[in-house]
Amino acid sequence: MVETGSSSSTTAKTLKYEQCYNELETILSRLPNPITEQHKQKALCEVLARAFKDTFNFVGFYDLRPEIDPRKVFIGEFVSELVFPCGEIDLGKGQCGQCAAEERVMIAQNVKLLDNYIACDDDT
Repeated sequence: MVETGSSSSTTAKTLKYEQCYNELETILSRLPNPITEQHKQKALCEVLARAFKDTFNFVGFYDLRPEIDPRKVFIGEFVSELVFPCGEIDLGKGQCGQCAAEERVMIAQNVKLLDNYIACDDDT
């Protein structure tokens, strides 16, 4: 990942992520066992959406569901007041489908600039 901006903004972002991690650990420790993947996803989405409300307009997960279709990812838990996500995405399409196909994390500063961009919503 290439960070642009000052080192103080990078430090502030790092601190914000550390606070999110600590908050998530606290929330998860209070949930009844067993904690499902959906509980974990929803908690993480809510923590990040609150912390980065001025930066992110969507926080969510796309999940592989091979029993339904092994060539797609499907929307999981998400938080957004403005964006309605794609319900399903072909592997290799858009950032989410590409990440799933390549089994790696990718960071894009602007997904609209990607060659395989999918316009699920005009505000993404």
